[in-house]
Amino acid sequence: MLGISALAIDWGAANVARSEAQRAADAAGLAGAAMFISRGCTTGSGGCAAGGEQEALARQRAIDVAAQNFVAGQAPSSSTVGASFSYPTPEEPQITVTVYRDSAHSNALPTFFGKIFGVNSVNVSASATAEASHSHVCFPTGRELKTIPCAQLRSGPPRSVNQPRSKPELWW
Repeated sequence: MLGISALAIDWGAANVARSEAQRAADAAGLAGAAMFISRGCTTGSGGCAAGGEQEALARQRAIDVAAQNFVAGQAPSSSTVGASFSYPTPEEPQITVTVYRDSAHSNALPTFFGKIFGVNSVNVSASATAEASHSHVCFPTGRELKTIPCAQLRSGPPRSVNQPRSKPELWW
């Protein structure tokens, strides 16, 4: 009975931490993609090239926003937030943010009762990919819908240039 209780409590805590990590990754991804917009990557002037200054700015913005979303009581930091970039087209850059709470990053989630059975910690991580684009209708302005630059979370694997867009899960 004690073993089942330990499993339930530790499993529940890990699931809450995973949800918190996903929230942090989602927010960080959207913030990073918004940086692409502010740097002019989506304006139709040729976009941005891989390795440009926009990546360092987007990475830092993602880390700053992730740090505002605690994961199991700890704020993510530059050592526990990873960011990678892809460019399906130069005017639709993508950022993938991963928030880690694991032993590889020296911040694994400690267990409560699992220690009795030799399980001292569990690893949790979550990733989100956001795309910046000028071609989406994002928010109504007044009563009129306008096409404005926006960032969206991508669901599923990144699409190739010739694939249609999937319906976004979240607009920002």
